Amino acid sequence: MTRLLTVILALSLLLLSMSCGHSKTPTDTTPPTTPANLAIPTSTSETAPKFTWDSASDDLSGISSYLLRIDGAGWIDVGGYKWYKCSTALAVGSHTVEVKAVDNAGNEGSPAILNFTITAPIIIEILSVTSPVNSGANATLSAKTEPQAQCSIAVVYKSGPSTAEGLEDKTADTQGNVSWTWRVGAGTSPESYSITINAKLGDRTGSQTTHFTVT
Repeated sequence: MTRLLTVILALSLLLLSMSCGHSKTPTDTTPPTTPANLAIPTSTSETAPKFTWDSASDDLSGISSYLLRIDGAGWIDVGGYKWYKCSTALAVGSHTVEVKAVDNAGNEGSPAILNFTITAPIIIEILSVTSPVNSGANATLSAKTEPQAQCSIAVVYKSGPSTAEGLEDKTADTQGNVSWTWRVGAGTSPESYSITINAKLGDRTGSQTTHFTVT
């Protein structure tokens, strides 16, 4: 009996020494840092902009997710992503976006704040386009936009964007007029194809798409 009690006492002391060797994990009550470099990498004339930011940090429990809100509306949980694109268009004018981090203990950090302005997009009017046009013949597109806007054109066939001579970037004249003439490839299949015009003036951009038919 005495020997059994001795064994039990020894085991109890061993378990006590083992438990003392393990420190208790401290409770995380410290909020994560504020995400840095909140920005809009796209044009401010895009009414549904994309926002990006750098990672926040949390030394104890780690980052769980990010919350974002626009103009003081409800917070949107975007998970662990460090970007968000608006699903609906914002009105032209001034806006505010906020982004904050949440750690795995539920602590919320202070938000990063970005004030930005949505500007009116550049208007592009397609004046004329050669359609229908025979394969192997020349096609011309004329458009009107803002004076001195930098303009590009993309004619997309089945094989991809055309690289035909005449489709180079151009600057609209002092009246906003711009045009391109190019040769449709002789092997182009009879079909309808898209033509997209993009314009840029300062921070403002605009886009317009039309179609032409090859016969």
